[in-house]
Amino acid sequence: MTSIEGIKPLRNHVLIRISRGAHKLRLKGIDLNIDVTFNPEHHVTVKGIVAALPEQLEMFSPKADNMHAMMWETTIETKPGDLVWFDYMAAMDALGPLIHPLGLYNSSKYMIIPPGDLYIFVHYSKLYAVQEGMDLKMLNGYVCIEWTDIKETIGYQIRKKSRVIYNGSNNGKYYDGYRREVKDAIVEPGDLVHTRKYNGTLLEHPDHKEFELDLRLIQKRDIIARDARS
Repeated sequence: MTSIEGIKPLRNHVLIRISRGAHKLRLKGIDLNIDVTFNPEHHVTVKGIVAALPEQLEMFSPKADNMHAMMWETTIETKPGDLVWFDYMAAMDALGPLIHPLGLYNSSKYMIIPPGDLYIFVHYSKLYAVQEGMDLKMLNGYVCIEWTDIKETIGYQIRKKSRVIYNGSNNGKYYDGYRREVKDAIVEPGDLVHTRKYNGTLLEHPDHKEFELDLRLIQKRDIIARDARS
């Protein structure tokens, strides 16, 4: 294949062009490296440019046999050309045969298009955020939080207060096999929220530590409470 023209992703997948190496993104006056690598020697990025999108997202249905269905209700909030941030394990899964040629993989989820552009297919649910100017808009019900040193113990649970840095749209209902409806917390940037001590995905890149920021990604359904706004 020599071009991605005409490719239309199916089953909630997004085609993303990724780059290799470290790249800094300037947001609100500080440089943050959102190129979180799984193994530095592999140079696997977790951000890239959206190349193609599905026409619509397919939601979970107990009557439908679709292992790729979305497990929460949301809409497509990005477009071709956007810079998006996604789960590094999705990159590892897509690039598995390329990174570990001796490994056993059922299928390849990447393409190399001349003159050497690398594209991978990522499930839409694995997208965390899209860049909008100097800010990030979080996707799939995620927020980016900065952990504080404030802790409190309620019963046997240790909870921490975190500050919301970046926010986005709320998801609709979630599907966990029982069709239980869980609503996202309503928060805004700057809010102090309560989370479990070990909840969230830690951003561990050295460039984050340079600014002494303890940044994590968490879905709003996992926020326990927020402080009353002043």
